Parts: sequence; C-alpha cells; structure tokens
Amino acid sequence: MRSSLPRLLALSAILSFAACEQDGCDCSGGSAAGNGSGSGEASGAAAKAAEGSAAAAPAKTMKIASGFDPSRLGNEVLPPDWAEQALGIYTSDCAAGDPNACVLEANAYHDGTGAKQDWGKARELYENGCNANNFAACLRLRDMYRFEEGVTKDLERADTLLKKVATDGAAACRSGASAISCIAAATATLEAKPDQDSNTINPAVVELYEAGCKQGLISACLELGNRMVQVSDESIAARGLGFLRQSCDARYEQGCEMLRKYEPKLKEVELKLQGKGR
Repeated sequence: MRSSLPRLLALSAILSFAACEQDGCDCSGGSAAGNGSGSGEASGAAAKAAEGSAAAAPAKTMKIASGFDPSRLGNEVLPPDWAEQALGIYTSDCAAGDPNACVLEANAYHDGTGAKQDWGKARELYENGCNANNFAACLRLRDMYRFEEGVTKDLERADTLLKKVATDGAAACRSGASAISCIAAATATLEAKPDQDSNTINPAVVELYEAGCKQGLISACLELGNRMVQVSDESIAARGLGFLRQSCDARYEQGCEMLRKYEPKLKEVELKLQGKGR
C-alpha cells in the first residue's frame, strides 16, 4: 500500500486548499487559479503577512493566511490570533452565501481552531452544506457519524453519505460545475475501492483528480501526482512527475518537496521512455 501525504494533505486540508482556490484567492502566495487547461501557473505576487497588526490586512489576505497551514506561507509570521480572525471571516462569508466558507467555519468548530470545540455547531453547518450538495461538507459529516463525534454512531448514514459523494459529487465534477467536487468524489471513490497494491491506481480516481486539475484546482494536481509517482509502472510514475511540477509552479511547497524527492529518479525514467518512443 502506498503511503499518503502528511497531515497537511489529509482530507480536510486538501478541501480547505480547494476552497481557497475555488474562491480565486491565493492559497500559497500566488494565484492558484488555472487557465482552464490545467497549466497551474501562478499569476499573483506572493501574499505578504500584515506588518505589525494583522487586523490591517485585507480580508482576502487574512483568508489566505488563516484557514490554511501556516507553513505554506514560508517564513512569514502569522499573528497569534490568526485562527480567531479567520473564524470571523469564515462566519461572515458563510452568512453572505459562500458555501466553501461555511465548510471552513464548520471545520473551525469541529477542530476547536479559533473557537471552543462545538461538534453540534459543526454538524449543523455540515448538514446544511451537504443538503445544498457541498460534497466536502458531506464527507466531513460522514466522518462525524462514522467516528461518533458528537452524534450517535451510524455507519449506515455514513455509508449513504459516502455513496452520495461518490456518485453525485463525481457528476458535478465531470460536468465542470464544481472543481472541489472532484477531490471529494475522488476521496470517496478511493475509500469505496482502495488501491490493492503498488502496481495499480484506480482509473476512476485518476479521472476525477485530473478533471479537478484541468479545472485549475492545483491541490488536485498535487494529490494526483503524489499517487502516480508512487506507482511501480514507470510510465504512470513519470506522468505523475508532471502533475507535481504543476503544483510546485503554483507555489505549493508540498509539491516542490515531493518534486525534489522524486525528480532525479523519474527524470531518468522519462528519458528511458522517450528512448523507447513512448
């Protein structure tokens, strides 16, 4: 079984990055919005943490600096109350009708980040989001029922939610209606049918991540590249290197780290495959 990315790329983190990208803000210091072709080129200048008081930072900058792992901002220092300020922004944006902000607000209550942990409030927000076909919310709600987090354990409900994401989320992804749905549906599909060994990768999962990547969701490029480079089939692994390059070009530090790790070996593979005419 292939190893997964560190906690930064655990489900909630991936979906949080995706929510930032979906909003068109700069999740990693440069605009991560793609051009529709999956190029993943970053077009914005590096986001700067507010000097002195973070309260002076524009809302978008605080949104970037708050809900996503601070390590992605390089050496910039976040204010000690960044989580509380983030929650205020998410709450405001959620009330204004931003469904992705509602998920981030729910995550804050679920994890106790920026507020006292409140699983009841988190469940309510996840329920509302899932009922509105926000599939990231459905997955988080599913985990609450699966792991008995503030609710009575209900594996049947959890399974129903997972199937909803795998089917309806995949449809939203393929239609281009929601790039975030691509990551949620890929996650659900992989859980329903895990890869059995290092020689295989679920084609449906590849399709969903690639669809999200082509829609400009760089976190989908990163996760797809991570899975591909660990497959023993050299042609698949070499292709995965390209997705890691896209994520690194978009200033995703995890993508750059993985690129440095795998690139020397896979460059040799690429050259060998080119020599075979593949």
